[in-house]
Amino acid sequence: MLKLLVVEDDSLIRNLLTRRLNREGFQIITASNGVQAVALARAEHPALILLDIDLPILDGWQVAQRLRSLAETRGIPIIVLTGSLFEEAQDQIRAYGCDAYVPKPINFPQMIAQIRWLARIEVAPLYCGVGASA
Repeated sequence: MLKLLVVEDDSLIRNLLTRRLNREGFQIITASNGVQAVALARAEHPALILLDIDLPILDGWQVAQRLRSLAETRGIPIIVLTGSLFEEAQDQIRAYGCDAYVPKPINFPQMIAQIRWLARIEVAPLYCGVGASA
């Protein structure tokens, strides 16, 4: 079972993501702030991280930067979750080493496709937000 780290400060969204992803067969660990996210990523070594940007303590960009600077977390794919991402923010996604993004409100089939593609479960993405670094 693939382990995912869901980092979201809104408990309703975090719980919804957890339930939906569990139904898809993923094992979910969660964090509600940036400090927890970095600690859990280092301790649990998830296959992929779903990372909200607007987080307390450390924001999502700071979390991504820290994860990319650590040898043990550098290779974990990161999908950014945000309700405020505009086209010009794609440079920021690349700059912080994130792999893809999911706009809020979340389209679950598209998000699942991104997760499976980045985790190499499926061959081709179904959503244009995959491969933000291309």
